[in-house]
Amino acid sequence: MKIETPPKNHTFTNLTLEKRKWLAYILPLGMWALIQYYLGNRLYALFIIAFFFVVGFHYLFDKEN
Repeated sequence: MKIETPPKNHTFTNLTLEKRKWLAYILPLGMWALIQYYLGNRLYALFIIAFFFVVGFHYLFDKEN
């Protein structure tokens, strides 16, 4: 029986395991921020989103890793 593998152009294929674990924490946090924003907690949501942009993109697209 042949085991199917994901296609080579899959989005998360070239990310390391450490970065994929980090995404597992930050993506639900971003979804939670959007929910809070639409429920009316604007300042709380904007703080979470600012954290995501400052720390998240710096970590994900760091050229050294």
